[in-house]
Amino acid sequence: MRTFDQPVSRRGLLTGAAAATLLGAAGTATATGRRDDRPNVVVILADDLGYGALGAYGQQVLSTPNLDRLAREGIAFADAHSGAPICAPSRCALLTGNHTGHTSVRDNSFTVTGIPPSFKPSDTTWAKALHDVGYATGAFGKWGFGPDHCYESVPQGFARGNPGGPDGSLLQDVGHESHPLQKGFDEFLGLVTHDQATDGYFPNYIWDGNRRRILPENANNAQKTYAPDLYVHRALDFIRRHRSRPFAVYLAPQLVHWPNLIPSTSPYDDKQWTTELKRYAAMYSRLDTYVGVVRRQLENLGLAHNTLLLFTSDNGSTVERLATGSGESSMYHRPSESYLGDKLWNIQGGLRSEKHALYEGGIRVPFIAWGPGIVRTSGKSQVADRAFASWDIFPTLTELAGARNPRGLDGHSLLGWITGHSTRPAQPLYWERQQVDMVFDVSPPGFAQAASIGDWKAIRYTVAGQDPHTPDARWEFELYDLAADRGETRNVAALHPDIRARMEHYMNTSHVDPT
Repeated sequence: MRTFDQPVSRRGLLTGAAAATLLGAAGTATATGRRDDRPNVVVILADDLGYGALGAYGQQVLSTPNLDRLAREGIAFADAHSGAPICAPSRCALLTGNHTGHTSVRDNSFTVTGIPPSFKPSDTTWAKALHDVGYATGAFGKWGFGPDHCYESVPQGFARGNPGGPDGSLLQDVGHESHPLQKGFDEFLGLVTHDQATDGYFPNYIWDGNRRRILPENANNAQKTYAPDLYVHRALDFIRRHRSRPFAVYLAPQLVHWPNLIPSTSPYDDKQWTTELKRYAAMYSRLDTYVGVVRRQLENLGLAHNTLLLFTSDNGSTVERLATGSGESSMYHRPSESYLGDKLWNIQGGLRSEKHALYEGGIRVPFIAWGPGIVRTSGKSQVADRAFASWDIFPTLTELAGARNPRGLDGHSLLGWITGHSTRPAQPLYWERQQVDMVFDVSPPGFAQAASIGDWKAIRYTVAGQDPHTPDARWEFELYDLAADRGETRNVAALHPDIRARMEHYMNTSHVDPT
């Protein structure tokens, strides 16, 4: 089995210097000598990583020293939120700068329709905005938008004798308008569909730009090449190759999403835990290691002082792994007791509920901003507890790069908070979630909306059905004072009819039917 510490030499998957050199812990900072001194950008997005998963956010069991260091040297925001409580709409919000009342992707539609969520031609990503002003842009890891008709999901693949694919012509879907290179990225290495990214820790093939590349060593569940390692190697190489100009990296390994597929259970080999718990814990530490080698690459190339690195998660932790989390095999999904780790290790950080829900456990996530020459060194507490969401990343990056925002963007720049040049007040926040049919969901299953204004948080559900235009009186409505009740245990809607009316008006005006 190839591990992260061994070089990846596959022609076309890693270009330039050997991966082993890129991963070296030691090295002398290299002067870039570049004329364009606009800051670089690195956005690292974890998958299903809950609010309490990192030491900087109170974690006592799992080891995350690299992320904890970034938090100490930068800002660990305490009231940051994902764009949605599930994957596809959350990533859409992060990439396009709009909340889910306005985005084109509002659900993991493939779970119901079998059709993968896709961007519209009119959707603009922050990568496109930065590309248009001269940035080199690279995406590495889980994409999640657009079709891949070569991929055979695990159940289909077993039925047809080819789990994981590829099936049919490798030219299918090449150049699709929803894929990364058509959405502003110069370079891409990863998996375009959510299903493949879920099953694809050891995929049979991977996308390199607009082409698929076969990984024959992974055929028949051989588990030789670990896809997240490839993503990180390519991201490090991208940074090296583009160090003489401004660049933007979007690194989205699918860790810590189930199943618990991991090359090693280090550093938990000696723990008196089940194998599944060790595998699950090791996913957090491997993700932390990835963050560490990216930081080290920036430092060794003399780029750290002029780079803004942001780390966050697409939503909270998930009970899904109870049914499908096992790391026994990538060929099929088995139940796993690793969900117990979320409880034993307090991955939710004391928040209510988890993925799929609009309670804080589903949408409040870690968010760390690091950059020695950019992030403020004093007064961090003035902004660390202010509420915002991942759609605010888009205008933050465009302000940093001197790029333009598309008209009507929902997001508001965080750059002043990060640098200390502005202390603008927090803005109201809005989320919506489509009707949920999954039996393990932890909140009412109807169409749901949530809003946050100051310390107040409102959530409401349609009693039945999926109509967002249901009259106000027919919704189940909940109101929480997060300053006094972060765990959302006391519904105080009956005590504050004025706040309820204000929240209902904001929700009604925030939703626009998709076209």
